[in-house]
Amino acid sequence: MLVLLILALVGAASTTESGFDFKSDIAGAFRVQPSDLEEVYPILEMIKADFCREEVSETTILDHFILDRQGHRLLQKVPEKCRAIPCQMLTVVIETLQSTFDNLAEAEDMQDLVGRFHTIAGPLYNQVICPCGKDLLNFVIDLAANYDANVMYIDSDKRDVLCAKRILRNVDLESLRVFGHRVIAHLCAKTAQGVCIDDLFESAKYSGKLFDKTMDVVESMSGEPSESEMRRAMARCDTFLRVYNVTAVIGEDYGYYSDSFEDELEVYGVYANTIFCNQKCKRSISRVYPCCFRNAMRDEKMFEAAEAFGLSLYRLIEHVGCYDILDWSDMTSNKEYILEKFEEYMKLDPNVRDAIMKVIHPMKYCDAGSKPRCANKV
Repeated sequence: MLVLLILALVGAASTTESGFDFKSDIAGAFRVQPSDLEEVYPILEMIKADFCREEVSETTILDHFILDRQGHRLLQKVPEKCRAIPCQMLTVVIETLQSTFDNLAEAEDMQDLVGRFHTIAGPLYNQVICPCGKDLLNFVIDLAANYDANVMYIDSDKRDVLCAKRILRNVDLESLRVFGHRVIAHLCAKTAQGVCIDDLFESAKYSGKLFDKTMDVVESMSGEPSESEMRRAMARCDTFLRVYNVTAVIGEDYGYYSDSFEDELEVYGVYANTIFCNQKCKRSISRVYPCCFRNAMRDEKMFEAAEAFGLSLYRLIEHVGCYDILDWSDMTSNKEYILEKFEEYMKLDPNVRDAIMKVIHPMKYCDAGSKPRCANKV
């Protein structure tokens, strides 16, 4: 979600101490040595072999890694224009993986990094997601219900495999299909920039620019800035520093950590409101609010499908005894506590629904005077 990405940038900007260096602190994370990928390439080659294999009649079960015979049969039902795409994409990934990491590691700032991601992702959504995304999603969902490929048995005990199969066979995959189809339709909707994904990347680039400016201002206020300096900095529209206006209030009223899901959502909602609902900064905010994103956030059927899938997963975990398949051992070993917390997350009563929407679509809840207009309206 675009808003969650921006909130993540705000969080990074607000918690970064002086001495921040983009090249080492962020871009450096993409600096990967060839030796680091030595174990990745054999796995990619095995996956590629499955998707690029045209004839399976002479193979045995041991010859397959991620697709079994049923998977190959379902793949043959994918429209011809889309059927070869997984093989082609895996070939490209294997050939360009090292150079892609090298490219990202050369980014000069956050805006540049997002721009490089946009350049890399362009062929992915123009040639894969938009023309073939729904067909390939159908293939994956049709395969999931009876999935039994060799990859499931690597470093897994029999109980884990059984639980995974029971979840795949009983979870509401049709609601997941509806959700996925509607997401793809929104991402690929035509806009002035091209398609909605292009608009989202442009918004992310501008958010990256705000992040970079925020870090520059923080660096310029070395030592302990005066109250007037902080007030001027927090009033700027070209940074994320206005978030500091509510940090103290949140700490006092809610506490920085809370056991209540609704309280946690309320905290993030306050941050989101401060960033996206500012009458003085409406023009700047509009640049991170593409109209296609607004339209997606109004799609009730998309959210209903997501909720139906989530609730089916909750009910399944509650009754089939596979609650530990999600690796929640760090929370507690008490099953009743896990289910209680999961129900709290998934029940989605009206109050929780609104709290979630105030985080992922805060512009809808701005006061009339501070509500931004969306950008790039078609």
